[in-house]
Amino acid sequence: MAADDIHLFVDASKPGPKIDRNLFGQFAENLAHGLDEGIWVGPDSSIPNTRGIRNDAVAALKELKVPNVRWPGGCFADQYHWRKGIGPRDKRPATVKSAWGDVIDTNAFGTDEFMDFLQEIGSTAYVSVNLGSGTPRKRPSGWSI
Repeated sequence: MAADDIHLFVDASKPGPKIDRNLFGQFAENLAHGLDEGIWVGPDSSIPNTRGIRNDAVAALKELKVPNVRWPGGCFADQYHWRKGIGPRDKRPATVKSAWGDVIDTNAFGTDEFMDFLQEIGSTAYVSVNLGSGTPRKRPSGWSI
């Protein structure tokens, strides 16, 4: 059986389907250097930063016009509670990253810094909800909503 000829015509004067730009968001992962040293270096770093957020990362993501950023990303989202990342950094409880060999995360880059980062790059939040070690209603003991 012979293949039929196919003819394609594109009418550039007519609009096509619109692809929602939020499909092209970014993902901020606490693993390796995606977040730590990639976005967050801390305010005392020798790497140029604003409130601990790398200036070069902000400039690059601003230029890309990133529509949204998902955080916390990956396995860390299953253990992260947003309340642990607010308020003074020296008073935040640490989080154990059991998926990565019980590495301790100090929450130095927490919810507050994530929101600051979004303002810096002109983006919106896509916050992951902890479903691995809790539910949206469950909270660590001693915390109140």
